[in-house]
Amino acid sequence: MIYLDNNATTPLSERVKEAIVTHLDKYGNPSSIYKIGAQNKQCIDHARQSVATLINADAKNIIFTGCATESNNAVINSCVDLHPDKTTHIVTTKVEHSAILETVKYYQKYRNVDVTFLDVDSKGRINPNDLKAALRGDTTLVSVMLVNNEIGNIYDVKKLCSIVKEYNPTILFHTDATQAVGKMKVNVEDLNVDFLTLSGHKFYAPKGVGALYMRNSKLFLPYMHGGHQERGLRAGTENILSIVAMGTAADEAIAFTEYDRIAELRDYIENMVLKLVKPARVIGDIEHRICNTSCVLFEQYNGVDICDLINRLPEAERVCISSGSACNSIALAPSHVMEAMDIQRIPIRISLNKYTSKDELDTFLRSLMKIRKILGQKH
Repeated sequence: MIYLDNNATTPLSERVKEAIVTHLDKYGNPSSIYKIGAQNKQCIDHARQSVATLINADAKNIIFTGCATESNNAVINSCVDLHPDKTTHIVTTKVEHSAILETVKYYQKYRNVDVTFLDVDSKGRINPNDLKAALRGDTTLVSVMLVNNEIGNIYDVKKLCSIVKEYNPTILFHTDATQAVGKMKVNVEDLNVDFLTLSGHKFYAPKGVGALYMRNSKLFLPYMHGGHQERGLRAGTENILSIVAMGTAADEAIAFTEYDRIAELRDYIENMVLKLVKPARVIGDIEHRICNTSCVLFEQYNGVDICDLINRLPEAERVCISSGSACNSIALAPSHVMEAMDIQRIPIRISLNKYTSKDELDTFLRSLMKIRKILGQKH
């Protein structure tokens, strides 16, 4: 199988697999006082330190969650609950992950929340002046992702956060760093954000575990209630296996430095696709994007839609790629990110991992040409 959909999820690393197997029989509840419980508590603390080191944070400012979606929901819920007696104004962008967009829309509909959705230009870029203009006296939260999951844009969160804090230092700033961690250096002290979310399965850990960084836990109201796990900030018995696995993945990510090598592979496959399938163009902010992601739009394709191409690729050479949006035989439409960029067609998103080889990319190219020829003849 040639797997080129790593922004959706990544494979488990070998070290992560080993860590999971090693801890399979360590079943003690970490909240228990006896030895096997205390041992698991130590394992969680070690993983917490690893995740903290990965983003240059203090371990006490990290809590584990079920996923980045939960972390994102928790931040927004906390922001709303901190101001129950007045209108809450939230600023975000039109290209955020649905875990942000659908959550703020929910609170907009059912709670006393006003939301401003910042526009982007044709390259998916945010104009800092738009953020300045959106800030108000009742703004309580600004949420801007660090890296876009569809087009790979890296947003200047440091600059955007500085704009917000200069306007009003009490406004909380959150960034969803799910697509950044493991693919670039992330430093919460440099970014100066109040909250940052991440998900283990985006950097070679299992699905079902995430983390939330909070600069000041006094400005966070728990989303999950029950026991006193995670210092009372996220109730529920800890998912020890996944937390340990995420800590191991974090250790690997700390040591990983081969971003340029991955970027070279991205550029190679991108240039070859543009050469073989014309006319086509890369969309997004080419000068400011993550090392592993290429989003390619085919201007014309002999009447063949890209979803049809994507659905047929696995049948040819067991190649897995995506359009970066929901794509099935029932509904075919550009994603909210494409709509925000005023793009009416569906691109293909090629996203690499640290194990991707040039040979695999060449296999993908052969498969692409084979399917293109078949579909072209059919149409």
